[in-house]
Amino acid sequence: ETIAFDSQTVLDPARWGPLTVVKPDRSGSGKDVEVWRTRELHGKRPLWPENDHRRDKAMVAQKFIDTGRHPAKYRLLALFGRPIYCEKQASIEPSPAFDFEGTGAIGGLVTTSASSEATAGTRRNTVCNDEDVLSLAPPVASIFPEAAALGLDILREASSGKLYILEINCEGFAWHLSSWLGKIAQR
Repeated sequence: ETIAFDSQTVLDPARWGPLTVVKPDRSGSGKDVEVWRTRELHGKRPLWPENDHRRDKAMVAQKFIDTGRHPAKYRLLALFGRPIYCEKQASIEPSPAFDFEGTGAIGGLVTTSASSEATAGTRRNTVCNDEDVLSLAPPVASIFPEAAALGLDILREASSGKLYILEINCEGFAWHLSSWLGKIAQR
């Protein structure tokens, strides 16, 4: 579940769970993605100081999906609804132990995204042929018939194995067969 998020948003922990992801509506490579304790997202104050660039950005809140001790996601590239490739991107470093009683954004690794060649070594990319993941391409592509190429970011919940589509990249920045990110992954 994803909703628009601002300083007036109130999230109910009974519905959202103990943790919530807050991130820019538009960004890339995991920039400015944070995990917060849902109880703190009560709409009474801005999350960031007045001079923080995130205060002027459109933000979204997403339910936190626990993918296990090492954060992981799948990146599925679909062309005309057919999977071209899928890779599992898993952090080499474990995520922090979550302190549910603390305050502020939870520090530590919460995303597997590599924003530069220098940070690309923090995750391991492996080929994924999981049929349940690959089978998501046709139905999702049918929702976006105007976009030939789609990059699907998919999470698998550690406790249930259930798949969640985190986001759909359909603006042209998902073609990693020949991009610099793709070349890093190929290495």
